[in-house]
Amino acid sequence: MERELSFLATKDDHRVFALRRMGWGEERLQLLFALNSIYQHVLGPLQGASRGGPEGLGKSVVIRHGSASFSSQTSGAALSALKDFNAMVESLGFERDLLNLNTCEDIVFRLYSGRDESSESAE
Repeated sequence: MERELSFLATKDDHRVFALRRMGWGEERLQLLFALNSIYQHVLGPLQGASRGGPEGLGKSVVIRHGSASFSSQTSGAALSALKDFNAMVESLGFERDLLNLNTCEDIVFRLYSGRDESSESAE
């Protein structure tokens, strides 16, 4: 995502520059990208498996992938980790729905669309 952000900046994407004026510096965006990646690749799939699927998949029927397995015994730990992760995301001031976005451009679009219009017009 960092490379995509650099690409958008080299294209002089007005949204990137507006976000920077709003306090979304490189470090804050990189932190958001890292949290997004952790959610997308680790916690999101664990959350999906902890819900249980059809025929008790992940609950009464254990899911095995390589040496890893997922069952009702492990779902509690996964949900606890997700709860702590969400609390951390909230304490950092990030909206939870930003973790569901797949690309840097999606995140930039969402942040830019939700900006405070009055602060933009004051500049």
